[in-house]
Amino acid sequence: SEYESIRNTKEGRKLFVVLKWIVLPGYSHDYSRVLLSITDITKLKEYEKELTQHRDHLEEIVQERTQQIIQLNKMLQESNEELLLKTEELEQTIHLLEDAQKQLVQQEKMASLGMLTAGIAHEINNPINFISGSQQAIESLLDELWNSLNIYREKALKHSPKNITYELETNNSIQVEELYSSIKLMLRNIEIGIERTTGIIRSLKAFVRSDSKEYVPVSIPETIADVLNMLRGNYKDRIEIIQHYDQDLPKVKCYPNQLHQVVMNLLANAIDAIPGEGKIYISGQYSSSDNNVTIRIKDTGTGIPSDIQEKIFDPFFTTKDAGKGTGLGLYITYNIIKSLNGDIKVNSAPNQGAEFTVTLTACE
Repeated sequence: SEYESIRNTKEGRKLFVVLKWIVLPGYSHDYSRVLLSITDITKLKEYEKELTQHRDHLEEIVQERTQQIIQLNKMLQESNEELLLKTEELEQTIHLLEDAQKQLVQQEKMASLGMLTAGIAHEINNPINFISGSQQAIESLLDELWNSLNIYREKALKHSPKNITYELETNNSIQVEELYSSIKLMLRNIEIGIERTTGIIRSLKAFVRSDSKEYVPVSIPETIADVLNMLRGNYKDRIEIIQHYDQDLPKVKCYPNQLHQVVMNLLANAIDAIPGEGKIYISGQYSSSDNNVTIRIKDTGTGIPSDIQEKIFDPFFTTKDAGKGTGLGLYITYNIIKSLNGDIKVNSAPNQGAEFTVTLTACE
């Protein structure tokens, strides 16, 4: 038999021992003779205990280091994700700064163009006033001359011999009347030209005038009329403009030239979308339930493909040929409407035209 056991020395010290004993031959019936050996393994047990403690301590260290590595990996992963997010944000910021810079350059160009246009409009206005005054004076003098001529004719016919009277009536009367009618017609054409030029100047002034520091009530029909007046050369004789507005349509609060720019961009795009003859429908409705004014501009043009409708308000996106469009028109329009707490939507299909719906808050 062999087993481990614990014994104490005379001094009371604990010993770890291995006991081995065998029964001597011939005494297996009563175990009266056995051979016993005792081996002291106390040092070995102490070494084993120490080794176990070291192993446990090492396992604790390994486990602790493993947790630290896992934690560091997690922190590193979070840092990488945060760095990636910051990088994306930085790239977006760079793109926004680039867009803002391009917009500022465009705005500076528009501001310079506005100042130039305002100066030209002012300079043109003075001679137009002279022409208008002269036209009115000529028309008035012509009427007086015609009346005086008729008086002289009556007297000449009354006191002249019959043969001279007949000659005056047959040869001169018709020519004089035709001459008078032609001059009146030409004066009317001059008046129409003056009205047209005056309207363009008024529209230019409305479009480029500086904004006030506060929003002011702006009439939608008047704004659309000014813009149509400016764009008339682009659509006359080929596109029919059909307008309908609610009676007593409320004004909207905004900067006047902002609304001009919105309408200008939408109408210019609608005109460009119609390659030949067509129609543009413009309407304005008021909803008392939410105090909103809705402007709809619908054309019968080529329409907008569905796969690019979500991109048309992106900066620098354009379907026009190079040099014919900057891709900023609808982008600026969208930002202006959003700055007014409004909304803009588009509904279109290929070869079925496009309809833009703008919603703005009405003046209270």
